[in-house]
Amino acid sequence: MERKPMIQNNPEDAPLPIVNNIPKLRELLTKNHPLKFVSRDDDIKDAITIMMINDYSQLPVMQNARKVDGYISWRSIGEAYALGRECTTVGKCMKPCPPEIILDDDTDLLDALKRIFSEDFILVRSNDKQIIGIVTTWDITTRFIDLVEPFLLIGKIECIIRQLIDDHFTPDEIKKTQTHSSKEREIKSSSDLTFGDYIRLLENEKKWNRFSKYKISRSRFIKHLEEVNATRNETMHFRQIGIPKDRVESLRNMAKFLEQLC
Repeated sequence: MERKPMIQNNPEDAPLPIVNNIPKLRELLTKNHPLKFVSRDDDIKDAITIMMINDYSQLPVMQNARKVDGYISWRSIGEAYALGRECTTVGKCMKPCPPEIILDDDTDLLDALKRIFSEDFILVRSNDKQIIGIVTTWDITTRFIDLVEPFLLIGKIECIIRQLIDDHFTPDEIKKTQTHSSKEREIKSSSDLTFGDYIRLLENEKKWNRFSKYKISRSRFIKHLEEVNATRNETMHFRQIGIPKDRVESLRNMAKFLEQLC
């Protein structure tokens, strides 16, 4: 018995929604890891030890949670030694902290990027004026990878599915996959299909028989494709910023699985 299509419309053709959840600086702060800082009177060895153990490039120099004196970094320590200054305490190796290096935690990440790359880091201030964290260029790089990886994985999955379809179906058969909502699109190959079209084609039991050499479950395969499609729509239409780690892992697994079929 032929399985009825589960996708009744074409979500790929839906208009892009307005994005209201631009990431904020606070989203880059590491949870359960309170801000580490030193005071200007601390021994320089204390600052060096903290930075080495935690793999930090810099530390804020503070009197308390609201009062920032400056910052100390490997660069500031190196400059102090190079200029012949006696660098025994943090205060003798620190740099002043200009006001523009402190940003509120609800600052849009896009607005903060230039400042972060210009200064190498910024300090994050909460609405009660406490310094609650630090964001560095490393944090931005890590965040960028988190945001981009789902796009790359989805693209890889689509490329493999298209290859499988082109290898097992004729152009005429692919064209017949076209639905009423996609009649305006000229379909010559699988590259002209939407992700929903892939599913409609492959969930057909008779057409699935083209893949009989693969000893895999059609229903489970389609289920995973539907999950990828849902993630794809949220990602490509920016319905949320960032994808949960378990769903990214699911994309990785699907990409690896499909590679084995080629």
